[in-house]
Amino acid sequence: MSEQEVRQASDRFYQALHKVLGGDPSDMEQLWSHAAGVSTMHPIGGNESGWEQVRGSWIGASQAIKNGFLEVSDLKINVLGDTAVVTGIEHGGGTIGSTAGKFDARFTNVFHKEAGEWKIVHHHSDLAPDLAAALGEMMAQHH
Repeated sequence: MSEQEVRQASDRFYQALHKVLGGDPSDMEQLWSHAAGVSTMHPIGGNESGWEQVRGSWIGASQAIKNGFLEVSDLKINVLGDTAVVTGIEHGGGTIGSTAGKFDARFTNVFHKEAGEWKIVHHHSDLAPDLAAALGEMMAQHH
């Protein structure tokens, strides 16, 4: 049963991520743990820790990426008590500034059961160098 629950939590995370890529980060709020130890490492760069930084990273991504898309393959779930590790491949892309790019990235998501509900506590995707560079250029132009 736990593996099925984690799969559903993972599906909800990727549904919310689709919305982020369409400009709406609002669903991330309820899916994430708000604990101090949560963290993200996105394919566009960054290494955020704590709920406020993680939340900010999703808001920033929703504003920076246009025409975003993402699919997941090779999903594997390993439940370890009240913690679960989900791995696979993200196939995605989008446009940042004037740069359009695609990527295939390995990902690791960690979920933890809080008050009977699986919440995501860590998201990591391999870096997509072209998109990370485009984000850096866009941020430099705005400062």
